Amino acid sequence: MKNFIQNIKKHWIIALICAAVFIIAVTVAVIISKSGGATGGNSQTTERTAYFEDSDYPVIVTEKQGTVFFELDGSKTADLTWETMFSDPDIASLGENAKERSGKLKAVVLPKNSGYTIVTFTRSGEISGVRYDAAKISAELYVTSDADGVLTMRCSNVYQALDTAGAADSSTPYIFDGNTVLLPNGGDWTLTYRKPDDLTMDEYYIEEGQNADGIRMFTVYPNQTVEATRDPADLAEGDMPPDDEETQAAEQPEQKTGLILRSESLGIEQQLECYPNDAFGYSLRQVEGSHEK
Repeated sequence: MKNFIQNIKKHWIIALICAAVFIIAVTVAVIISKSGGATGGNSQTTERTAYFEDSDYPVIVTEKQGTVFFELDGSKTADLTWETMFSDPDIASLGENAKERSGKLKAVVLPKNSGYTIVTFTRSGEISGVRYDAAKISAELYVTSDADGVLTMRCSNVYQALDTAGAADSSTPYIFDGNTVLLPNGGDWTLTYRKPDDLTMDEYYIEEGQNADGIRMFTVYPNQTVEATRDPADLAEGDMPPDDEETQAAEQPEQKTGLILRSESLGIEQQLECYPNDAFGYSLRQVEGSHEK
């Protein structure tokens, strides 16, 4: 009889423990379900990422509740305004509460339909009637839909393009337009290329001319092969022959190698580079360390 009572007590304790474990498990499952779970529910999580912190136009992107928030700092050019464009406006749109103060923009991008779009924020100005971009920030956005039709937006591949104008406070500024340097007011600007000694062939060749509006310009073409860049037709239209390059280098032995944009009257000498852009073409930009003499 004594053993029987002890067995009942023992099993009652075990049953009580099992019941408690079951209640805890159910509670945890409910909490996970409400919070979206560990592997799903991205629309309920918050991800905050800073981009271009060392540049003049830093950006903070926050993903929260299926939308994407942007904070863009354009205070360096407070006289300009952020403009927004979507590559596919049927996929996403800018929230109505977007506000810019002193060049700083806070805006939310809302999903509209499943798909892919690129949102681009641009600060543009004008020099002598020619438009230029002080800053261009682009972000790729992906919108997905779950079984209930709830839309979730994610952001990836944020990229930046800056400084498409120079000497803006002078009477003869310049503007970068892809692989072209535009000179709206002319000036004594020159763009030359001198091959570094450790290279076997030129990296670029340069053509000088005018665009359809009669604006003087330099166009830089990356050198793919010697045959491609030294075509007689190109030389006839203004490309600098190798002999002339060597003569100019001898006359100006202090000249730096690479692409050099120079104005003697303004005392400016800047080294440029020509790099592949996201439009599968090439763009020019100033190399860090260039200076005014």
